[in-house]
Amino acid sequence: MLFMYSLVKMLRSAFICVLLSRNEKMAIVTAQDARKQFSDILNTAAFQKEAVIITRQGKKLAAVISFEELEYYKKLENYFDALEAEKRLATDETPVAWSEVKKELNLG
Repeated sequence: MLFMYSLVKMLRSAFICVLLSRNEKMAIVTAQDARKQFSDILNTAAFQKEAVIITRQGKKLAAVISFEELEYYKKLENYFDALEAEKRLATDETPVAWSEVKKELNLG
């Protein structure tokens, strides 16, 4: 059990490194400039596969990436969700009904 958890953590760390190295090129523009250069930003993300970081007051606010990149990240997220689900199913813990969780948290 502990081995499976350690393996999941190790794989997650490895994939994060892959994600960070996958798209090393990133342009950074202010929100004000992004309004003026919207078409160029879309083309940069879609065709050059370069992420564009949008900042406001020096803080990173958002990123524009290609749809292909988004699909890749969603698949990766689903993969890790599946690993987490397998890990939890392998435990001897008794599942708790959603209705009980909502009641305990006063969600209705």
